[in-house]
Amino acid sequence: MEIIEKCIICGKKVFDPFLICNDYLVSKLDFKLVKCRNCDFVFTNPRPNINEISTYYESDEYLSHSSDKQSLISLVYNKVQSINTRRKLKLIKQYSKPISIHPEISESSP
Repeated sequence: MEIIEKCIICGKKVFDPFLICNDYLVSKLDFKLVKCRNCDFVFTNPRPNINEISTYYESDEYLSHSSDKQSLISLVYNKVQSINTRRKLKLIKQYSKPISIHPEISESSP
């Protein structure tokens, strides 16, 4: 596990506890989520390091990796996943600041 010292969004170093959640499926470990006091970004801290992260996604029980795409559970899972993705995108758009693309970059784009 690696401890994050600074917020990856704003660079500040002060966090408040936000939530503790358990990985019931694979590791059975608790993960602490913290919230940056400056920008309200919520993230896992400490988080699995680059060498550990893949172990959390290796289970055959992890539905998004299932080869059985026709079972009722898989169909429901995929529908819920699609709905959640749209909701997340809406939240990102709602709280993101618009950016302008530099004219030279947009002109050279296909």
